[in-house]
This record gives sequence, C-alpha cells and structure tokens, in this order.
Amino acid sequence: MILSVLEELKGQENDPLNERERMELDALRNENEYLQAKLSRLEGNTIQYEEDEESKQDTHRKHYPDDSETESSDEEEEDSVAPLPQPKKGVDRKPRTSVSAEAFGVWNKKSDFKPVVVTKNESTKDKIRSRLSQSFLFNSLDEKEFEIVIDAMTEVKLNPGECIIKEGDDGDYLYVVETGQLQCSKIFPGNTEPTNLIVYNPGGAFGELALLYNAPRAATITAIDECLLWGLDRKTFNHIVKDAAVRKREMYDEFLKKVKILQTMDAYERQTVADAFSKHKYSQGDLIIKEGEDGDELYFLVEGEAQATKNIDGELKKVMEYKAGDYFGERALIKKEPRA
Repeated sequence: MILSVLEELKGQENDPLNERERMELDALRNENEYLQAKLSRLEGNTIQYEEDEESKQDTHRKHYPDDSETESSDEEEEDSVAPLPQPKKGVDRKPRTSVSAEAFGVWNKKSDFKPVVVTKNESTKDKIRSRLSQSFLFNSLDEKEFEIVIDAMTEVKLNPGECIIKEGDDGDYLYVVETGQLQCSKIFPGNTEPTNLIVYNPGGAFGELALLYNAPRAATITAIDECLLWGLDRKTFNHIVKDAAVRKREMYDEFLKKVKILQTMDAYERQTVADAFSKHKYSQGDLIIKEGEDGDELYFLVEGEAQATKNIDGELKKVMEYKAGDYFGERALIKKEPRA
C-alpha cells in the first residue's frame, strides 16, 4: 500500500506541495525504506538458512550414503497422506482475519475500548475545554466524545529548549498547547541543518500525523520557552477523534465537490477544508451577516436558502439569493474591509 501511495505522489511531483503534504510524503518514504530494508534482511536470512540446510544434507550423504534409500522411502510415506476431511455442510467457515499495523482482529473492536480517565479538577477541565474548542481536530466531536477526550488528557510540562517530538521516532501522543510556544523543524533530504517550518501557539495542536497514518514522526518539535501541553494517547485518538473526523470528512466531501470556488482542490485539500468547518444553524429570519461589521468567516450554505439585502438610498433592497452549494462572506476576508 505504501508503494502505491508513493507512486501516486510521484506522479504528482509537478504539483506544488504544501508543508503538511511534504511532511506526509517524507513520512511515507521513510516507512517504505524501513520496510524494504526489513524485507531484504528477512529474504537474506531465508536464503542463508536454505543454503545451510543443503550443505548439512550434502555432508550427511557423503558420510552416510546408505541413509539415502531410507530418506527416500520416508519421503514417499510422507507424500502418501490421507485426504483431509471435508467440512460439514451447513457449517460456516469464517475467512482468515487479516492483520494491519493498526487493527488486530477482534481485539480492535469498538467494544474493547475503555476510556482513560486522568483525575483533574473542574478548573483544569475548563482550561482544556477552552483550548480544545480552538483546535479544528476536535470541532467535530459531540458533547459526550468531547468529555471523554477531556478526561483522557494528561498534563505535560516543558522547559525552554526541551524536545517533545523528534523526527523519525515513533509517536503515541498528540499535543494541544495551553501556554508557551514551540518550534517545528525538519531536516529535508540533502540538508544537514533543520529548516524551521512553523511556531505553535496556545490553542495549536500537533503530533496527529503519526497517529493518523501510523508513520514515524515527520518533524521535530522543540519548546521555545516554558510550555504547558495537554497530551492525548493514541487509543483514545483513534476511537474518538479520528472516527469523528472521518465522519465529518465523509459528510462534507461530496458537498465541497459541488462548490465552484473549490472545484480545483484535490481530495486532501477538501479534507483540510472539511476539518476547519464549524456548523451553524439558523432559523428563518435570523441575521447571519450585518452590513458594516468586521468579518472573519466565510459561509457555505449546506441546506436551505438565504438572501442578501443592502441599504440603498435609505431603502433595504434584496441584491442576492443563495441556495445549497453557494457561499458568501468572502469579500470581507479577501479585501479586509467591513461587510458590504
């Protein structure tokens, strides 16, 4: 599967890659190199074992030639094996269970998940709740899922210069920043010194790529000053956050394909947009945008209809109608001016 993904990405080398895509590509390449090296070692061991066994048999035949007839006779007897009994009719034979890096048959069923609870007071829970609401990773959780994640969060403190994630290591946690700043850096092929990519501020989340794709850490994260983080374990992430994110992506992907302004996006870019969505519900007559106010959000109409009105010569007039698939509010973001 990794090879097929790499081939697909290879065919897209002419397309510009953003930093997140480059990090994922490097992680897949590292994993592929590791698996190929491991496969080569296993094949080498198998060949060596077969050569050793053949050498032993040659030596044995040289010193004990009379045993060859006995071995031949034994082999003929072993070849004459009674046929295996056929399964009885009406008995279901379950297919062999496959194994992957993240799933282990019945042991990975949802029913086997038991939420982790790290004891904390209500004040601490409120802090975590406030920070999680700022991160796109958690904005698709329902109330119950949100509380499970809060209970599972564990406190992590860092001193300036301390490394919390090292490129190439295995990862079992993602982190949300409560206080302080952290530098994300990466050593790209052909370079010996790391390149600084992004600074994480309070409310930012990192470390999810290793959990989403079961790959080594794609970058190094180092504390710039004293930091307080909230860490979430892999198991809780996979059973709660990951599932909710997948559900949200599936829900919005078909819708985003129909939005004209987004039709040049690929599947990964659409998923990134879906991750950043927050749902708002309005009743008939509710005001969504008010002329003259500052605007910091773009709206996509998923269901229903809306209309835009404007004060022209002292009279409120309808200037636009919107239906499902339409969007509005982009002018204030692009031109950095009040709502029109």
